[in-house]
Amino acid sequence: MDSLADGWAKAFSLDRKQSNMFFDRMIDGFAYHKIVLDNAGNPVDYIFLEVNSAFEKMTGLKKDKIIGKRVTEVLKGIENDPADWIGVYGKVALTCESAQFENYAEPLDKWYHVSAYCPEKGYFVALFEDITERKKAVEDLRVNEERFHSVLNNSLDVIYRLNLETGRYEYMSPSSKSLLGFEPEELMSMSNDEVLSRVNPEDLTRLYTELARITEIGRGVSEYRFQG
Repeated sequence: MDSLADGWAKAFSLDRKQSNMFFDRMIDGFAYHKIVLDNAGNPVDYIFLEVNSAFEKMTGLKKDKIIGKRVTEVLKGIENDPADWIGVYGKVALTCESAQFENYAEPLDKWYHVSAYCPEKGYFVALFEDITERKKAVEDLRVNEERFHSVLNNSLDVIYRLNLETGRYEYMSPSSKSLLGFEPEELMSMSNDEVLSRVNPEDLTRLYTELARITEIGRGVSEYRFQG
């Protein structure tokens, strides 16, 4: 095992001590592996040859517990992970074509941005960035937006967003059909002046009353609710 690590150090023109210092100070997780093939030459596993401290922190896998072991021993069930880690890495190791991707690792319950490349055929290096928190933040934002749009789309009041600079509607709630007699798409295809000219006179009076209570929510954009 030392000879493999020494070979890696040599590739970087570093001695073993320098290479250890270099990799352990890296912010990204670093892992060096050997691909394992079946009798047909297909990748079915890979062996951990070297990892750095950042890799240990990002994955919770300790170096002294995994070096020299197959990933299928270390992470039970990874061969069935939809991300197909073994297949992706196998392609890198066998074709020497680098790859970058974001994947969820089911056995670790984490998201990673990975850069993988081949230092020599049959081997691959993977650099990891833990992006779990970013992915969670994006998902939380998506869920909140869905909830917000659900409230708007199911409101009994007419709620819309008007761009004051263009005089065009950027959003119109579905309730516009029952309260104003127009589909949202119809109203958004018209200018504000066109909409006001086509609204029922009685509704128009109420609409002007609501206009007096417009609240600015951004440069050149206003949003308000017209109750039925």
